[in-house]
Amino acid sequence: MSMTPIAVSGVVVTWLVLVTAAYGALRHLGLLALTGSAFAEARVYRRRRAFAAYDESFGDPLARGVSLVVAVRDRADDVVDLVRSMTSLRYPEFDLVVVDDGSEDGTATVLVEALGLREVPVTGSGALMVRAPVTACWHGRRGGVGVTLLRKEAAGLADAWNAGADVARHPLCVVVDAQVTLDPDALLHVARPFADDPQRMVATTGVVRVLNGCTVRGGRVTEVAMPRRWIERVQVVDYLQGFLVDRAGWSSLGALPRLAPEIAAFRRDRLREVGGWRSDLAQPHVELVARLHRWAGDNGRAARLVFVTEPVAWVPVAADRAGAIAASAREQAGVATALRHHARLLGRSRYGAAGLLSYPWLLVFSLLSPVVELVAMTLSAVVLGVTALRVAGVEVDAALPGWGALVLLALSWPVAGVLLGWATLLVDELSLSRYTGVRDLLAALWGVVLLHTVWRWLTTLPRLRTTWSILAGGAQAGRLGDPRRDCHTGESAPVHAHRR
Repeated sequence: MSMTPIAVSGVVVTWLVLVTAAYGALRHLGLLALTGSAFAEARVYRRRRAFAAYDESFGDPLARGVSLVVAVRDRADDVVDLVRSMTSLRYPEFDLVVVDDGSEDGTATVLVEALGLREVPVTGSGALMVRAPVTACWHGRRGGVGVTLLRKEAAGLADAWNAGADVARHPLCVVVDAQVTLDPDALLHVARPFADDPQRMVATTGVVRVLNGCTVRGGRVTEVAMPRRWIERVQVVDYLQGFLVDRAGWSSLGALPRLAPEIAAFRRDRLREVGGWRSDLAQPHVELVARLHRWAGDNGRAARLVFVTEPVAWVPVAADRAGAIAASAREQAGVATALRHHARLLGRSRYGAAGLLSYPWLLVFSLLSPVVELVAMTLSAVVLGVTALRVAGVEVDAALPGWGALVLLALSWPVAGVLLGWATLLVDELSLSRYTGVRDLLAALWGVVLLHTVWRWLTTLPRLRTTWSILAGGAQAGRLGDPRRDCHTGESAPVHAHRR
């Protein structure tokens, strides 16, 4: 039986291999550098933690008052527990602002009756634009902490945050997602940098960990454990890499491009000066950070945005594949929206390290990564196809260059990603040491493997579609759709956490 030769364009394949391999090498070298920076930060933090006396913050004259803002919708069943948990945080002086963003289940009424709040006139500063009007305001106290409740028409999470920040009375404004569980010292951690550098500090954020699998008692995480489902474990290690390497690494270079949407602290005056969150965008947090960097550069102001290497919040993640993929696409949407609206940041020295380093990195290695990953997937499929043809006895022109490189490419991307992921776990153990059991550590190691093999490929097309829809979507790209589909409703896939 004669063999039929199949001609394959070696030139095209070779160039694709070279470009993809170079991209992958630069990306992984960059991540390695960020991992090294995060490792150095972890060592500094570990030494500093032994001497950190957070209890002294209660008597520190530099400790600034905090207004804690949380937006809720249709949370009548647990809003009282939420407020009790928030008001029991440790901090010398803070108040709580709860924004009821168009609830239809009587959330505001439940809270008013439970806390005995009294109705008062709405007294906002007017510095932040609020699209949907605030219809009522109540005030009271719980355990020495002032509680303000705003009721407004539904207009999305960003508009609710703007409404809350507009009535905030303290110098610092901390916004929190309603689904998170905060550590008791969360406010102390995110507010401490403002006392250390009161003139330049503009915003801070901290480590956000996955709540799934953990034990919660009285609104506090008392036992940390890895969840059982592989989709949840993948998100655990993804959060670790995103926070302890990406954010910690960029923060150490003075180029932090993203804050955690689950919890972030701002100087109230700076937040109002830049106009707060854009309520017409679906993912406003990343865009706000870009605007802060532009504000600092355009006005010649020294501004620091800092990541605190300390777990301050625990957030539930989707326990099903569809929900997890949607979350990955939302994160991609935030980056694409910020870069689309603030392209002037790219490569300009007036915006400091953010303009020269982190935002070009986001463009090349975050925004465009689904494109290159798709090419790498295609090339890997070619390798498998050629191998299958040879096994079947079909002659393939092996003299063409590139096939050996293709095999190397197919293996190098996931292997490099896994090694860097394991390095992330090392940084986590040095700084936090939260997963202490052998089973949990082994599960985390296996989660890294799944993250950089199965999961990256599953999310490539959704992230690519999201990027394309925003960059090519015209004037409405990245804008908010139905406000009732915002993320503070609590409507998500079941979360496997043990609450007692």
